[in-house]
Amino acid sequence: MFCPPRIVVPFAQMHLLESKLPGWMSAEIIGMSVVQWVALIALGVISYVLGAVLQSIVLQVTGAVARRTQTEWDEKFLELLPGPTRYFLSLIVFRIGLPLLELSDEAADSVSLIISSLLIIILTWFASRFLTLASQFIEDYLTRQTDDPNRIRSIKTQISIPRGILRFLVILLGISLVFMQFEVVRDIGVSLIASAGLAGLIVGLAAQKTIANILAGIQLAIFQPVKIGDVVIIENEWGWIEEITLTYIVVKVWDLRRLVLPVSYVLDRPFQNWTIHSTELLGTVFLYTDYTVSVDEIRAELKRVLEETDLWDGKAQGVIVNNLTERTVEIRALVSAADSGKLWDLRCLVREKLLAWLQAKGKDHYPLHRVEMHPLPQV
Repeated sequence: MFCPPRIVVPFAQMHLLESKLPGWMSAEIIGMSVVQWVALIALGVISYVLGAVLQSIVLQVTGAVARRTQTEWDEKFLELLPGPTRYFLSLIVFRIGLPLLELSDEAADSVSLIISSLLIIILTWFASRFLTLASQFIEDYLTRQTDDPNRIRSIKTQISIPRGILRFLVILLGISLVFMQFEVVRDIGVSLIASAGLAGLIVGLAAQKTIANILAGIQLAIFQPVKIGDVVIIENEWGWIEEITLTYIVVKVWDLRRLVLPVSYVLDRPFQNWTIHSTELLGTVFLYTDYTVSVDEIRAELKRVLEETDLWDGKAQGVIVNNLTERTVEIRALVSAADSGKLWDLRCLVREKLLAWLQAKGKDHYPLHRVEMHPLPQV
């Protein structure tokens, strides 16, 4: 643990200042006098202001350098500096000025320990932001290399899950380093490790589902049964995969609800993925008509409707008699579209147009219930 050197500056000696102040200012509170507490707060404010000034200088210098280059990376990197840089520089200034307060060894060590812990937290914060930026930069670069929507979704999935894993490890490392600054926590940690037999077994059993879910997330990133942006039907809900994390996935349902499921769900239960290899889909529209209807006329009408809309991708169309009952003819119209959203709109359009066509043809094309009347025999 780093301890700042003890520097005595004549004009900053606390005992000389305390001798000229009221007696209550020399009273001790948690190992420091009131004067030292006031000086400590004043040093914190001054350090924060100087940190903001130094950050402004750093941003101006780095911004000028970035404007001279032709790459995007350095400009995006500058977006990480505001915030962590200010607090980092403020703590450095605070640590440099700490010996001027002439604190006792115990108080100086405590303040130094807090500063070291805060520095670790700030560096962890910066590392987490840098990891997010780096993964976003890689994702943007790779997605610009292809126009295939399926490949783009695959890239987003392959990057999002490792990003979550690495971010978790960075935060875990930061927390561990903070704990290592405190002797009490280190002693407790050593004691727990020494007696971790039964405790480790209990924790392991309790964390089985969590560990299994994390492993399922890694498996999901490798085999990719679902990708970000895939259209799926899960739990009888139709929607899109909006987010995939290390432990859960978020499905954006068609009515804007969000369905949150553990990652292990997609590995343990069957579900429908409409875009696992491509977004192209086939859809059907059913009509129920009378036996007198002309199927060829329906085919011609369907062709006319499809040729007049941009929703149809031009790949598949057809009309067949799907079933016959004692009263109706079940006719199925087949259409295709580039993705599920267009297919839904196309099916609705075809349904409306064919309904209007049947209505224009008159009631003879509607399903009819025919009854033959016979006169009763006269008695």
